[in-house]
Amino acid sequence: MAYPRPVQALREAIGAIRGLLNGEEVTFQGETITVQSARMVGPTASVPISIGSRSPQVMRLAGELADIALVGGRLIDEHTTQQYFSWLAEGAQRTGRDVAAIDVAPRLTLCVSRDGNLARSSLKRYVAHYAQLIRPADLVERDGGTWMAAIEASLSRSTGWYFDHDRYDDPELDLLIDDDLVRRFAIAGTPDECAELAREVLALGFTSASMNLAAPRRDSMYLGLKETLENSAEVLSILRR
Repeated sequence: MAYPRPVQALREAIGAIRGLLNGEEVTFQGETITVQSARMVGPTASVPISIGSRSPQVMRLAGELADIALVGGRLIDEHTTQQYFSWLAEGAQRTGRDVAAIDVAPRLTLCVSRDGNLARSSLKRYVAHYAQLIRPADLVERDGGTWMAAIEASLSRSTGWYFDHDRYDDPELDLLIDDDLVRRFAIAGTPDECAELAREVLALGFTSASMNLAAPRRDSMYLGLKETLENSAEVLSILRR
């Protein structure tokens, strides 16, 4: 669904929602939304507002208004992280906020297995999808542009959502997506490997993380999710040491 003036709509919605959560009666006539004498029914509380996006404009809005900023770019490296923090700082400056007061969390895809190779191979379709969606310059230019063309062709031959258990992944993806590329877009491997990768991401300046759990490809989705959930607990235990 397309929204006219999406950043303004989000700004106005956050203002109204924050007032409702604080127990206020909200009347608001904005450019994109209208609220008339609205009040929450039942308990109210000060709930942290999270804003997540890959958009520069929305990340600046997060710097202005959010308690938590979720970096949704999937591709997490030093250059990309600096860009997101720059946008947040610009937004915070508009309202005189201290950007350090904002909890900044990357949106990370986590796939954990005792079989590290299985965990990484299970995410190759996902990585290919975001590589062609985000289109980092070095990947667009790889092999004179033929690599990205091959990725797009391979994805067109694949079927289903990239996390569906019964999806079909074109076999060429195994050749096109190597382990180094998986590490750029996700945290995948054994518990020890994933803990080390998570530490590297957090060291870029993030204060927490939002985890999207992905299942290693097993005989059923249940078995895959059970495996990644159990092993994710070990990753968290390692990180807390």
